[in-house]
Amino acid sequence: TITQQLAKNLFPRDHASIFTTPYYKLKEWIVAVKLERRYSKQEIISMYLNTVDYGSNAFGIKTAAETYFGKLPSELTLDESAVLIGLLKAPTTYNPVRHPQKAIDRRNTVLAQMNKYNFLSDADYQKAITTPLVTHYNPQTHDEGIATYFRERVRLYMNEWCKTHYKANGEPYDVYRDGLRIYTTLNYEMQENAEEAVAEQFKELQSQFYQQCKGRAGAPFTGISQS
Repeated sequence: TITQQLAKNLFPRDHASIFTTPYYKLKEWIVAVKLERRYSKQEIISMYLNTVDYGSNAFGIKTAAETYFGKLPSELTLDESAVLIGLLKAPTTYNPVRHPQKAIDRRNTVLAQMNKYNFLSDADYQKAITTPLVTHYNPQTHDEGIATYFRERVRLYMNEWCKTHYKANGEPYDVYRDGLRIYTTLNYEMQENAEEAVAEQFKELQSQFYQQCKGRAGAPFTGISQS
């Protein structure tokens, strides 16, 4: 069930073997029972969608929506949502960028199930399965965006922090999978303005640098395109 899978995602089976698998199974069953008693179905599916791997280093529905469609989850269309749900079975096989036709077939399977169980009308189903698959692939990376150096320092710090801080079950935290909220001193708007100002000013400074070096023996970048 989804709840059992969520339990497995919350507590990964590190170093599982034929001897430890029964122990992990029992622990996951106990966790699943407690989740069912404490949370609603809506809350469980929300937690599940935010702990699974959608491929392309996209963990959680928000990152997956941004990675494959450049949208927030609330902005996804019916057919786009079905693509992401279809990914859960096999993120590599049904990757909409690498295997678009397989992704479409899987999407249509998801939509067919929704239609079968009356979550989707016949008209909406027919419209959705004929909608072309359009992706805006933008894999999340530490090398792009705002404050790349600052974020890298935070990542390195958190990797060390996780080694000495433990979850309730005694396992160390995983900075990528455990849904940690990390607060820093970074002001996004100020950083964005600062980087825009540097980029604009750098054009003038670079031009002055080239003019100063022009005609000098051994000038920098001699013979290299400056485009």
